[in-house]
Amino acid sequence: MTRFIATIALLAAFSGLALPADGADGAAPRVLSFDQASAELTSVSDRLSGDAATVRAAEDDAAALKALRRPIISLDAQVLAFQKSVPLSLSNVGGGTALSALSGINPTPIPGAPTPLGAINSQVQQALPFVFASLPNSISVNQDLFRPTASAIVQLYSGGAIAAAQDAAAAAVALARARRASSQDAVQLELVRDYFGQVLASAVLTIAKDTRDGFDRHLADAIKLERQGVINRAERLQAEVARDTAQRAVERAQGDDQTARDTLSELMHSGGVTPTTALFVDSLPIAPVTFFVEAAEADQPQLREAKAGVEAARQGVNIELARERPWVYAFGETNLNQRNELIIEPDWIVGVGVHFTLLSNVDRRKSERAARERQRAAEATERQTRVDLRTSVVRAHDLVETARRQFLELDSSIAAATESLRVEELSFREGEATTTEVVDARNALGQAKVQRAAAAYEYDLALVALLVASGETGRFLDYLRQADKRVGAP
Repeated sequence: MTRFIATIALLAAFSGLALPADGADGAAPRVLSFDQASAELTSVSDRLSGDAATVRAAEDDAAALKALRRPIISLDAQVLAFQKSVPLSLSNVGGGTALSALSGINPTPIPGAPTPLGAINSQVQQALPFVFASLPNSISVNQDLFRPTASAIVQLYSGGAIAAAQDAAAAAVALARARRASSQDAVQLELVRDYFGQVLASAVLTIAKDTRDGFDRHLADAIKLERQGVINRAERLQAEVARDTAQRAVERAQGDDQTARDTLSELMHSGGVTPTTALFVDSLPIAPVTFFVEAAEADQPQLREAKAGVEAARQGVNIELARERPWVYAFGETNLNQRNELIIEPDWIVGVGVHFTLLSNVDRRKSERAARERQRAAEATERQTRVDLRTSVVRAHDLVETARRQFLELDSSIAAATESLRVEELSFREGEATTTEVVDARNALGQAKVQRAAAAYEYDLALVALLVASGETGRFLDYLRQADKRVGAP
């Protein structure tokens, strides 16, 4: 039993999952097969629900960035009040300039007629100094206006920042999907552990009760033989002690069984579950370890997660490089209220611009170096993940094969222990065997049955751990259906 507990603890540590101990809420239990429980858990698991929401969010983020190359069209509306003073230079405005302009208009005079332009020139010559003397040296304009504008800008070249942002978003989607797949595997492992853990606890309780009932019969025989003088009082007391010990084992098994039921109920978000699928073992060996190693390296969720992390880090480097490159853009703007606009404002404008940051308040070289270090860290994580997966696959494969062989070996042990108990009980009734020999034989049979059930549980838990490590969790039901050995629930 100690070996069994140590193995389960090892498998729990391998899976990275803690064994829960909370109880159910006392509602009536429901009868579920393993495949029914698996389908139901997929729909009620909060972990899977949260991961599904994370995947949808990542997909929406990636979809939102697909239009980064499209123009940005904006509509702005402003209410302005302004004043503008414009200086005027009148140094060239005077009689000479104005008169020279007027003197240029000098039609051919009519003989005998007066020359009106000459008279006008003379009058203007006299009036100009007074006219220009009254003009101000500057003009001040005060105006209130409503200024709605439509503008558009298109990024023509971003130094690779747009492509990097889109690829990083795609990597985030891959990362979220890989984590969801990892969570699905973890939930499946939890279900195997808790569902078949309850089956095991029920089987151990049944074995404990059978052992206790056997000791009841043995005690009854001992009492009869003591009355007949075949055995002494010490042997009868020894039989009574063995029966009481068996009763305490039943009580412990009942507590373990209730804990297992509560654990499965909490996992299933249910008032209680009664399993109908027995522990199983396939007497034939599973595929070679190389098969599972190759499967792990091909499409294991944790490895996909590590690859997505590398890609996201690589795009982070590209984004940092884009900060050091010029950005080219096209733009355009038009005033939608041209009857009420600034005098210096064009009706519309289009153009092409270049933006280049000469001096930034962030050290771009160190930012780039940090991004490259993050990429190196992600690549190291990917390499370590490959090593860890291979190690986990090999270890789980060994556990599966060890549990399978032990289970098959215990078949013969149970047969031998059953025959030994039959012989010892018969000999005891005939006064040829002692109570100690009967007690030892019955305990040996009960222990062999418990070990056989534990080996089946170890097989099932190691198998799902192997499938999780190799990315083949979906094949667990196939292994369950093709198994030819059953222990526990009917």
